[in-house]
Amino acid sequence: MDEADNVEVAEVTEAPVEARPEWLPEKFNTAEDLVSSYSNLESKLGKGEEELRESITKEMNDQMLADRPAYSG
Repeated sequence: MDEADNVEVAEVTEAPVEARPEWLPEKFNTAEDLVSSYSNLESKLGKGEEELRESITKEMNDQMLADRPAYSG
């Protein structure tokens, strides 16, 4: 084994253990950051969906009650 072989071995062992995966967008440092971001997005979208559902239900109920004759009893 000559000196060039030793340099190559040293370079391989000094390489980072966990290289950034190609599929991971640059704005995320780790896969865990991506998972966390996705979970937050899901919860925000679900929350918006529930608020929208409540708003539509209230509007429909208000329209149904608007055409009802007034109680005079």
